[in-house]
Amino acid sequence: MEAEVRQFFHEAHTDRLARGAGCHQARLGVDAETGNNDTMDDNAILDQIHELVAEEKRLRHQAGGLTGADRSRLDALERQLDQAWDLLRQRRAREDAGEDPDVARERPPDEVEGYLQ
Repeated sequence: MEAEVRQFFHEAHTDRLARGAGCHQARLGVDAETGNNDTMDDNAILDQIHELVAEEKRLRHQAGGLTGADRSRLDALERQLDQAWDLLRQRRAREDAGEDPDVARERPPDEVEGYLQ
């Protein structure tokens, strides 16, 4: 089910770009090194999602099983993916409603983890 949801959002995003829909900026957390807010557009959020999914797949399919550190990293990846998808959905909903998508903000993991995909 999760793969279908991701594919749906990816296809919808690709369609929007093909129609000339803009890629708006959004804040996605705070940079750990600089302490500054990072600004990201829809493409950058999708790029981040794809990177996180690739790492998740690599960990799940590695030979020899998962170490404790691997399981911790998978948990962190799942939380980050939940947050990134939530931010992307917020932005798209705001844009579809004629509101400013740049107002969308990343929500805390405990807030988005319980949402049904």
